[in-house]
Amino acid sequence: MQPDPIGFDGGINLYAYCLNNPVNFVDPDGEYLLSGAIVATAVIIHYSRNIFNDKVSYADARKTWEKLPADKAVYHRMGKGGENNEKYISPSGHSEAIFSPDGKLVTDSANKGTFNFFSPNILWGIPHGIADVIPYFILGNTPDDIFNSDRFTTSWQHLFGSPK
Repeated sequence: MQPDPIGFDGGINLYAYCLNNPVNFVDPDGEYLLSGAIVATAVIIHYSRNIFNDKVSYADARKTWEKLPADKAVYHRMGKGGENNEKYISPSGHSEAIFSPDGKLVTDSANKGTFNFFSPNILWGIPHGIADVIPYFILGNTPDDIFNSDRFTTSWQHLFGSPK
């Protein structure tokens, strides 16, 4: 057994860094709890970001928002019935709205519009890809969407084409 090697947060209890259980828990640098807190915070931010997404009607989206081409909407056109969804982004590029061909807002967890921390139209979409798309690819839009196989097949087809 070894007391807190860094000596930061243990206070007078030098084994607090391993939840007072130095036999069963090992954290040589006393930093695992911090790493876990950072990951948990990122997950919470990812799943709650849509509270910032602006609401828009189909008519207003067609007038004032930008309609993205199909190749920039692949993650909103997944599954049976979603193939012809239309993706619109707000003038700032932060808000998205996905509509079915009959003008109804799509709200299913796999295809719905999401709030973007970065517009897909700045710096070739690189910040958007890092801050918005990669977390989506790993976590989905909601916790019930985390292991959606359509997301993986859609990515494959978008990158390499449909199997013949």
